[in-house]
Amino acid sequence: MLMFKSLDAMVRDHGFFFEAWVNKERQVWVCVVAHQHELDLIRRMTCAKYEDLKQINELWLAEWMPVANASTIQEALQVLEAKLDRLPIQQRQQGSSWTSTLSHIFLTWQSVVL
Repeated sequence: MLMFKSLDAMVRDHGFFFEAWVNKERQVWVCVVAHQHELDLIRRMTCAKYEDLKQINELWLAEWMPVANASTIQEALQVLEAKLDRLPIQQRQQGSSWTSTLSHIFLTWQSVVL
């Protein structure tokens, strides 16, 4: 039985990028996005100490954000899968309005971080 069906389908069938990492606070982060450069940006933002980004860091908790963190990878994956399951299936595909909106947000954040 596949535990993370939505995540698996997004990566395997729709070409999304997935990564898990540990930040300086020893939190496990997981993320799935449409483009590799978005994943790189999110990893940099969650691993760095950006005092000006506290409001952005709070957005990681948003239900529509494909990012999760927890003390273990299992917990983080469960949170991410629950977020993905709440999205309509058609939004979990490349080129959807959800992925386009996320790309726009990440592009805006990139100008803040770099």
